Amino acid sequence: MGKDPVIRARPRSGTWASSARRWTGFFLLAAAPALASGPDTLRLRSVVFDGAHEFSDSRLLDLSGWHRGMPFDSSALTGGLDAMVAAYQLEGFAAAAIDSVRLQPEAGNMDVTVFVHEGSPLVVRSIRFSGDTVLSAGELRATMELREGERFLPATLRADLRSILDLYARRGYALANAEVSDFRTVDSGGVVLTDIGIGITEGGRVTIRDIRVEGNTKTRADVIVRESRIHAGDVFDAELPDRVRRRLNHLGLFASVDEPRLTLDDRERAGVLIRVTEGSYNSFDGIVGYSPAPRPGASGSVVGLVDLQFRNLFGTARRLGARWYRESEQTQEVSLQYREPWVFSLPLNAQVGFFQRKQDSTFVQFRYDVGMDAVVSDELSLGATYTRTDVYPTEGYGRSVMHDASTSAIGASVRYDTRDDVLSPSSGVLYTTEYQTGQKSATVQTSIRRVSVDISVYVRVAAHQVLAAEMHGRDVESSQLDASDLFRLGGARTLRGYREAQFTSPRIAWANFEYRFLTGPRSYFYGFLDLGLIGRAPGLPSGAGTPDLTRAGYGAGVRLDSAVGLIGVNIGFGQGDTFSTAKLHLQLINEF
Repeated sequence: MGKDPVIRARPRSGTWASSARRWTGFFLLAAAPALASGPDTLRLRSVVFDGAHEFSDSRLLDLSGWHRGMPFDSSALTGGLDAMVAAYQLEGFAAAAIDSVRLQPEAGNMDVTVFVHEGSPLVVRSIRFSGDTVLSAGELRATMELREGERFLPATLRADLRSILDLYARRGYALANAEVSDFRTVDSGGVVLTDIGIGITEGGRVTIRDIRVEGNTKTRADVIVRESRIHAGDVFDAELPDRVRRRLNHLGLFASVDEPRLTLDDRERAGVLIRVTEGSYNSFDGIVGYSPAPRPGASGSVVGLVDLQFRNLFGTARRLGARWYRESEQTQEVSLQYREPWVFSLPLNAQVGFFQRKQDSTFVQFRYDVGMDAVVSDELSLGATYTRTDVYPTEGYGRSVMHDASTSAIGASVRYDTRDDVLSPSSGVLYTTEYQTGQKSATVQTSIRRVSVDISVYVRVAAHQVLAAEMHGRDVESSQLDASDLFRLGGARTLRGYREAQFTSPRIAWANFEYRFLTGPRSYFYGFLDLGLIGRAPGLPSGAGTPDLTRAGYGAGVRLDSAVGLIGVNIGFGQGDTFSTAKLHLQLINEF
């Protein structure tokens, strides 16, 4: 925020203001006879620069815009010489000038000799501040690139004035102004020194008077103000508009959020205007996968997932989610989750959830959880959960390998998210970790511990290329582990190239790497490599665990942003796979 800095003071000695035109009168007299026959009859043949040491001949030629064979006239000379002098002054040669220009026409050609007077570069002797009461001279100097004893560069001074204003704006002084109030040059034994005075008008701290919302048709205005986390009486600083915009974009409710605008009254109190464009609040995420027959004589299987998310119930940012997952013909999962934001008008979000898994002919699992997370900052949140899990073996095989069991556990979680987009990030990090501890009752009561870690990193490698790297880990420990406690690896969202939940273990880790070539904001094609580590599962019933092993999957895919939503297709190859045994996955993400 704040005004653009200006440089108003003129030098009190030296040639800063007049040097750019020292050559002009001489040129007009000398060039007129040479160019009398018309601008198109003479063409440039050669250019020589005499007295140029700081800049090479080739750089001066580039600055002038002249080139061999061009039609040559007085306007071409004038523009080129002006550009050279301006370039010298930008490099701190305030006294730079063109002493004279010699023109030698011959047989329709023009040879030019430019006599350059570079002078000495200006060196900063001192920088003084006036009007600074809120910030010290040391703080102001620390934000500047210009240093005493170094060459003076006008562009650097302008950038330093902007940095000073940015620093004031970050402290809440959005109306501060800074300008050069004094500029003196002194010739000291062949070295031209300059003393710079910077005048500062600080103004008062700008406080927010009121907050207005425009563009919302379904989301309540008080919800938008609440999620912006700004209040009347807060100090308006330069970073506030960007913070508000990021907070609202992370809700995933709006198609766009304009940068909040500042309005001021005569008492320097700020009104903030937030303008949004409503987006799609609900999403449908569906995946269909096909796994070829694992062995001759068997049949292939179709797996699927349906995930419905309602993210803005009644315009209040409340969320409801429902998920159905078919792992095989006899195994499926169902889950429901509800999230209540800002409990007791505090940055606390509460949620309750239900989960059911039917594992073929082995068991049925029910899980109930309640939790709360606290928003610490725009990127960081901390959570706590309580979970109750009940497992009932099915009659027959299930009863022969496991017992009824119930588990109660409490947990803590950390989430850190700096991604620039939730669905198709091109930069940022997402880190989540959760630790749970509790008691499991089966034949006896024993302790149980679970840990999960997830890290996703997105790096823009080139203009339209993104590297996405994800690392995940899961671990459970107890003296009474059974098949319901195990983690499952393999399939469309973990280890592509393998069947859904092909591997089970109490300790797994996997990594997914994608190199994406962007064809639109949310469209890209990619190649991928997945790596999985499946730990040994000692003490489990026969067939429930796997020995230590590693697996890798690879393949390619594409995701397209279409009228019906985001459509994704990928094909994955596992160990020993050919095209006839590769795994194919189709995904549709639709927002409505």
